[in-house]
Amino acid sequence: MAGRNVAHIRGRDLKAYRKDAQMVFQDPFGSLNPTRTIEQHLAFPVRKYRREGQGRVGDLIDELLAKVGLTPVAETRRKYPHELSGGQRQRVAIARALAVNPKFIVADEPISMLDVSIRAGILKLMNELREEMNIAFLYITHDLASARYIGNRIMVLYGGKVMETAPSAELIRHPAHPYTRLLLAATPGTRHQGPLPETSNRPPNLLEDRVGCPFADRCPLMSEVCRAQQPPLAEVAPGHYAACHHPG
Repeated sequence: MAGRNVAHIRGRDLKAYRKDAQMVFQDPFGSLNPTRTIEQHLAFPVRKYRREGQGRVGDLIDELLAKVGLTPVAETRRKYPHELSGGQRQRVAIARALAVNPKFIVADEPISMLDVSIRAGILKLMNELREEMNIAFLYITHDLASARYIGNRIMVLYGGKVMETAPSAELIRHPAHPYTRLLLAATPGTRHQGPLPETSNRPPNLLEDRVGCPFADRCPLMSEVCRAQQPPLAEVAPGHYAACHHPG
């Protein structure tokens, strides 16, 4: 929020933050209230944050539903979540996030629980909204292919630490961190796809006082320095950063 740490904001600042930043959750089957109609889901944020009159609220709901591709809008407004498919429910969740005119949307695995056949449509919608409404998306995913499609920049995390970050095309073409290379090796359709090395399956140490690289136990390039020192996030190419003692 304009350079501020939002973890502890309260009161009016929190309300202002919620207007600027919205969330689209992973599970469209659990993020909507089954006892409320689609119209009720969208009317609440419009009334609370946009202070519109009753007549205008209905028009805005129609605009939101049309914007996310849920037509005919008059029929969709009357429905309950259980009457919609997973993809349609996720479009409702996106419309609800758009209802307050946000500047920033966190999309947490928004397509992982949807059928493969409709995932592309949701990603296409998010890309269109980003361009049309100038909204920034923080897209959280395990799927590097979809991250490349929607993201201008990719940040790879492991154990709560940034392992690598770069412009999307640069990171996919020239991965510098062993973890990123392993992710791409396990991603079908990439030129990096290949057999994965046998490494430890030990989960990362999440303690605050941990030492060394959080990926050390599972890294095929692990050396003694990896266990002893946590590598800094250093620039390995213009705009491309990696936290590794042995960047590729």
